[in-house]
Amino acid sequence: MPRRRVVLAAAAALVVAAAAGVSAVVLWPDYGERIRSGRGPYPEAVGGGSPVHPSRVVARGDTDVVVDGLRVVVGNTARTSDTVTAYDLRSGERFWSYARPDVQVREVQETGGALYVRWADGLLAAFDPRAAEVVWHRMLADGAGEMGLRLAGDVVLVVRSGEARAFAAATGEEKWAADLPRGCRSGADARHDARAGHILVLRMSCGAVALDTRRGAVRWGPWGAGRTAVVPVDDERVALARGDGTAVLHSAARGERLGSVRAPAGTFVAGTRDTLVSYDGGVGTRSVVLAGWDLAADELAWTIRRGRGGSWSGAYLAGDLLYTVRTTTATQRRLLVYDAATGQERSRTDIDLTEYLDVPRYAYDDTEVSVADVSYGTVDLDVDTGRGLLFPSGDDLLLAAS
Repeated sequence: MPRRRVVLAAAAALVVAAAAGVSAVVLWPDYGERIRSGRGPYPEAVGGGSPVHPSRVVARGDTDVVVDGLRVVVGNTARTSDTVTAYDLRSGERFWSYARPDVQVREVQETGGALYVRWADGLLAAFDPRAAEVVWHRMLADGAGEMGLRLAGDVVLVVRSGEARAFAAATGEEKWAADLPRGCRSGADARHDARAGHILVLRMSCGAVALDTRRGAVRWGPWGAGRTAVVPVDDERVALARGDGTAVLHSAARGERLGSVRAPAGTFVAGTRDTLVSYDGGVGTRSVVLAGWDLAADELAWTIRRGRGGSWSGAYLAGDLLYTVRTTTATQRRLLVYDAATGQERSRTDIDLTEYLDVPRYAYDDTEVSVADVSYGTVDLDVDTGRGLLFPSGDDLLLAAS
């Protein structure tokens, strides 16, 4: 039987008596951290939520996370992989850096305006990007092996083979630890999970596993090891989508089967309360590239056909908006925004790659542009030249509303 351990943690503190009163000083081990704070006012976000008309390039450069008006980057060379750096989106100037010399950064995630940094030696740190300071630390018993962060409301989960541990996002207090089904590796990253209320459905090597993030208990699973995606729907339902285009709806809390649907285009990749969105990355001018399935009516709601010429690069759902990128010519890419419920086009922005890439002409044909993230009023476009070491991968482009 899976076990659940509730952990009571106490911070190590030294109480120092002073003439003015008594103060508590938290004693942290020396983790070799180096923080360089920025100057000037804190950069505010360029917008709010998911932009409907992202037509203005506001920043260019590798981007791992956007928080407020900062572009946060993990160094991608042997010399800088021990540093997290934040740049002002508008000016491009460095605002702060957080480093541990000779210790690599494994992962950075953001939620609620806070950053969570996982280091190669097992240190987990919560970092306040506004104050440029560490809020709390947790040294995990063993930093080696496959491991990943999952953010779920007021807890931060550390998921690894056979175990999940939850820490309070605000304080770092360990809330619980729970066994995961035997043989289940942490699998894909957090983008392939689905959160439904306090239930987090993890896509693991053994299939989908539903975890109650309040109680620290496995609710159901593993199910569907052959399925390719865990698709969020709403606070009560998730869909397990297979590569053959079918998806089974399940109760998030109990796991019971609620029905099944077949994708009108490729496979299901995203969902809202009313609509499941499917995407087909194949070819054919008359084929359907994107489609929406009305869950309430149990019928096809809308389709978008591929059209002549050019490829499409995935689908990214943010709120009620669906983002995708289409190749129109060798050097032109078009960012398209659709209403996820109706399939109606909300905006389009043409991007000339020659303005942002310095590569030989023939390299543009292989350059793929796709939506990596939508947050804080920006759309993060990942630009990949597809040429490996011959030409460096292109910088991300961050777009915002005009």
